Amino acid sequence: MFHNCHSWPERLLAIDLLFEDPDLEVEFPSQFIVHPVHWGIVTPLKPVESGKRTLYRCNFVLDLDGNTPIDAITSSAYVRSFLDKVLPGLRPLNANVIRSDLYPLSDALEMIILEEKSDTLLDVYSNERAKPFQMFVEPQSTQNKLRLQSDPETVHVNWLIRQFNGQSPGSAEELAVQYFKQWRVNMREIASKME
Repeated sequence: MFHNCHSWPERLLAIDLLFEDPDLEVEFPSQFIVHPVHWGIVTPLKPVESGKRTLYRCNFVLDLDGNTPIDAITSSAYVRSFLDKVLPGLRPLNANVIRSDLYPLSDALEMIILEEKSDTLLDVYSNERAKPFQMFVEPQSTQNKLRLQSDPETVHVNWLIRQFNGQSPGSAEELAVQYFKQWRVNMREIASKME
């Protein structure tokens, strides 16, 4: 679920594909796509060699009306049709799409591009997004792994199992609080404190 208070209405279509770039410059293999709506970047994920197919990540902005289902946008037919419009080379396009997904654009990008804030906001954003993983996701994952590897005879003494079984005070809301306190990043609030 996307929260409009932290995102632009546009969505970023990320596509991984195997592709031989006919206009390849080995020293500078990334290309910017300049377009008023569907701007983006095409960059290799592995070292490139002239005349060979390479794994690329293509990121393009889509201006959607909000009524188009995500499954339709990430469908093979839509992605192929879109790539035919933006990638160089002969048609039919000689590219194998590996995966595609749709993401919201963040406030950090909006503030840098439209409001001319410092690009150091990207470092701050990266640090802020790392916190939930370091302080919540990774410890939870480790603990869940240890629970799974527990002795079945003693697993019932674990606080989380006891809480799920209703044998300990607390609620689902208490367990979910980290998702709401640590998971979200309000870059506008953080940026206002930096000024």
